[in-house]
Amino acid sequence: MKALILGSGGREHAIFYKIQQELGENNVLITPGNGGTAKYSIKSDLNDFTQIKNIVIENNIDVIICGPEQPLANGIGDFFNNDDSLNKKIFIGPTQRAAKLESSKTFAKDFMQQYQIPTASFANFNKTQFDEAKRFLEKLTTPYVIKASGLAAGKGVVITENINEAIETITDFFYKNTLGDAGNEIVIEEFIDGIEMSIFIATNGKDYVLLPEAKDYKKIGEGDSGPNTGGMGSVSPTNLLNDDLKNNIINKIIEPTLFGLQNMNIPFNGFIFFGLMIKNNEPYLLEYNVRLGDPETQVVVPRLESSLIELCIAINNGSLKNYKIKTNESYHCCITLASKGYPNNYEKNKIIKIENEKINSLIFHGGTQIDSNNNLVTSGGRVLYVVGYGDSLRAAQSMAYDDINKIHFDGIYYRKDIGDDILKMKI
Repeated sequence: MKALILGSGGREHAIFYKIQQELGENNVLITPGNGGTAKYSIKSDLNDFTQIKNIVIENNIDVIICGPEQPLANGIGDFFNNDDSLNKKIFIGPTQRAAKLESSKTFAKDFMQQYQIPTASFANFNKTQFDEAKRFLEKLTTPYVIKASGLAAGKGVVITENINEAIETITDFFYKNTLGDAGNEIVIEEFIDGIEMSIFIATNGKDYVLLPEAKDYKKIGEGDSGPNTGGMGSVSPTNLLNDDLKNNIINKIIEPTLFGLQNMNIPFNGFIFFGLMIKNNEPYLLEYNVRLGDPETQVVVPRLESSLIELCIAINNGSLKNYKIKTNESYHCCITLASKGYPNNYEKNKIIKIENEKINSLIFHGGTQIDSNNNLVTSGGRVLYVVGYGDSLRAAQSMAYDDINKIHFDGIYYRKDIGDDILKMKI
């Protein structure tokens, strides 16, 4: 059996790493890949589906896992389902209609409301409704939460205490096109003060398997300050998922979501991420992703003792109901190493030096590439992910931060407090 991973980030590298362990080094390819997977990478444009089809056929690929959201939102799942030469392949990723749970926050919030899934109270507005949006803001108490409805690479959420900044954000989205088409519609919602948690399931739209939970750190600055990013780190497990909370998440969020998809006749083969806020041991759903999260995958996948490729096969062939997932009890702590200037304009083409022989952590690549002189260089905002592990969160955190001292590139930036909030909690 041969597998192809679609994507170029740390999430895809983590999936690639796990499946290589299962299928063997030469039976797993990735497109377009990055500097860390260059030996097995095939250059491509993920939104050119014919190009992806040719890669699948030419390399006799059996299983395809789509990591990033944009191809799913553009309909790559439908392309595979409707092509006679591809529809016998195992494609892990939902249809374009199902992908609206992520690609349109307006659709997602209306879906949550329709199926009585606990979420923040909200209102949707498009760019012809600026005055209505402003009046709605004026009725809210601080802080104000404004979300671009479309895909914005994790940067489409603004939370501010200042109403003038909130109005300016709406102006930027609607009229200055700071997020392009993603900001043509917005969601304004109440702020829920709690603890964030990431929950993942593998599902065929009816049956599901619950994967290990994680906590993501989205803000650029320590103490969760500054603008949102794609994620500056993650930990798993979180020590927050007690039996009552787990049952509430299942009964109030996961199962109503699957009921809603079935009720609307929306098929779903793949992974669903539930971005939750936990308040007084009650879960509130903030957002859906229709794929594994980044950088949560970097701490979730290494905890899987059972086979990820077998899980993908079970999603596809109807045997998911009987699939038993096995996980290890180790703590994993992921630290994102970012380029100077991220998440705004950031520097590129900085040579990366890694003292590999001295490193104990797992290293997953994101924004890296091999240059014409065969140097590993930075090519994106989030460059590397250092994943420490151990029998406690403190041990995992210490391993990761110790190993960061053995990685060097100009302008390297990372948060120094990933996991600290959990260590300080009285569980």
